[in-house]
This record gives sequence, C-alpha cells and structure tokens, in this order.
Amino acid sequence: MTQQPDGGAPLYVASRRTLRQGRCAVLSSRDNSSTVTGDGVTVADSDEGRFPGPEFTSFASGERSVASTVAARIRDLIHRGELHSGDRMPAERELCVSLGVARLTLRQALAQLRDEGYTEVRRGAAGGTFISGLAEPAERWAKRFRENPDELDEILELRAILEGAAAARAAIRATAAGKADLVRLARETPSPDDQIAHRRADIAFHQFILRLAENPRLFECAESARAELFVPASTSFTSRAALEASSEDHVAIAGAISSGDPEAAQDLMERHIAETGRNLHRFLAIDRSDNG
Repeated sequence: MTQQPDGGAPLYVASRRTLRQGRCAVLSSRDNSSTVTGDGVTVADSDEGRFPGPEFTSFASGERSVASTVAARIRDLIHRGELHSGDRMPAERELCVSLGVARLTLRQALAQLRDEGYTEVRRGAAGGTFISGLAEPAERWAKRFRENPDELDEILELRAILEGAAAARAAIRATAAGKADLVRLARETPSPDDQIAHRRADIAFHQFILRLAENPRLFECAESARAELFVPASTSFTSRAALEASSEDHVAIAGAISSGDPEAAQDLMERHIAETGRNLHRFLAIDRSDNG
C-alpha cells in the first residue's frame, strides 16, 4: 500500500478510532490510506493496515480510575497538538461509543478536564464542550519546567534520540512512494503567520517520519515524549524567522531520507530537535549558556 503523509486531524473530524487507542499509541494506529486536506493535514479513511494498540475497553482497575484514564488520553491529544483551542468535542453519545465507556464515566473525565482548565462548556444552539484557551494548563507546564529545567533537557534529549533514530531508519526502510510523499509534505508548509496550521504541518511531518521507520514501539515512545513538550499553538513561543528555519530543516531532513542517507537524516533531525530545545529555553527564560 502506498504510504501517505498522516497529520493531526481534530478529534471531532474522522477520529473516532483515534480516541479508542492506547495512551502512547493514539496515532500509531492510523492506517496508511488517507485524504490530504488543504492545509496539509490528512484524515484517515479506513481501519485497514493500522498499527495495533490497546482499546479503551481493556482498561483494568489500577492506580487511576477509568475516568482519569479517559481524561489523560484526551489531555495527551491536546499536549501533542492533535486538539487546539476552540476545537469542539463530539456529543456525549458519540464520545461514549468511541471510548467504550458509560456516560457517567465520560462526564467525570470531562469534569476533570474542565477543572484543570483544558475544556469549557458553551451554552446555546452552537454550544457543547470545547477546548479552552489553555492558558491555565500552559502556565502550569511552564512553571514545571522553569523550576525543573533538567527535566526539560532530558525530554528533549530523549526526543532527539528517538526521532533521530526514526529518521535514519526511514532513510533505509521507506519506499520510493513514501519518500516522495515526505518530500512533498515538507515543501507544503503553511504560512508561519498561521500558528495552528503550522503546528499541524509540523506534527504531520514528524509523525510521517516515525511511520516510515516502520516500528510502532518507536512511534509510541516518541509521541509520548512529544506530549510532554506542551506549548499551545496559540502561544507564540518562537519567532517567524525560527518557524521559517524549522520549515527549511524539514525540507533538508526529507531530502536526506529521500536520498537514502541515514547518517545525514539522523544528524539533521537531532540538530532540528536541539534547535526546538533552544527555542523552548528562550520561551521559558531558562539560561543554559553554560551547557554549550
């Protein structure tokens, strides 16, 4: 099957399957057949060929309740940029079916997310549950890493290791069609003035490389690490010039993978993640000048 670039569709757009998957495997379960939308984001068309992942219905009782687990899954989607401020959640009935949980459990999960500042309820004909402006959770995230900058660096290092390895493997394992799709995806970059579209394109690019590496566990671990680097798309944590440089990095990485050069692909990806780290340090006002 021809490999297609796969991006982060909003939860309420063709994503019922996404909600059913396990914590780290939320997006790895998507199939290789997809439709590309105008902003470079793709929506999966079927369940065929998806990576296996645990279902919500398999949850056993443990340290967290089922409601807390459901809330954590949705929270991870927000952290990874799959859901953005203003996105509307599906109706309760649809969510219950998608998640395989009772309405009471769902309401408990949504209440938890509201209490944490991730969602808000809007009344009226066009009302429902929406992703909030995310100011409160974003501030908690920033406070956490300002107080623990070493933890941030550990996550960045892990992401560089995982995604660098994925880029190298993609250079070796990807089909000619997959490489061509990656190059096209890298070149179809939205304007840096559109933060959300740019974030979606960035997600699509990195996820597609992880899929080209053909290792679901690598995909899961890299996505889990990315979920910890939470900055809402509405937050301008980097400059226009940095966004343009990031897009140029994507083109260079795609070129190395397309030419079958694993060493160059890995090096370029590691440098790309390192620059992301420097942007985050600047955004959080963390001084790491002594670390080189």
